[in-house]
Amino acid sequence: MKSVCPVVVIGIVCLMLAGCNRTDYASNPREKLALAGAAGLREAFNRGACRQILDDADEVFRVSQTDWLDACERMRKRLGRWRLFDAQLRPTDGVPIRVVVYGDAEFVKGRYQVETVWHFDRGRAELFSLILQGGGEQIQIPALRFGVPRRLMDPPAAVQGDRPTSKMSG
Repeated sequence: MKSVCPVVVIGIVCLMLAGCNRTDYASNPREKLALAGAAGLREAFNRGACRQILDDADEVFRVSQTDWLDACERMRKRLGRWRLFDAQLRPTDGVPIRVVVYGDAEFVKGRYQVETVWHFDRGRAELFSLILQGGGEQIQIPALRFGVPRRLMDPPAAVQGDRPTSKMSG
């Protein structure tokens, strides 16, 4: 019997894996849910179901209702159909609180980098945030602004005019 060359076997395995469903490589149920959520996001975007995407999203994403509905329609007009998404998982240990799905996305009118963050509720993935970069622009929904609001700082940060100033004489 002749032995099979290991390179041929590896090549065949790689070809078989390329045709598999992308959720097959997820290591835990939440990663599988997030990958399925990303596929559903693409399908809904292509159907023009911007409202459905919003309704199915995490509460934080839904706060940006006006931003999302406007941005979604603008993106659909400017980019066209979302043809492909080479979805990748950002590695996590244990049971993740959130899962990041990112990768190259191909639209009719260009290629972009997409990053989605997914939270979980009632056994399903909910879109928490979406970042799309390409063509010299970045769209981020919701527009996350980091930092603690001034009124929540301990002690509150002084704003000019908040405190009376006194000059001490020596």
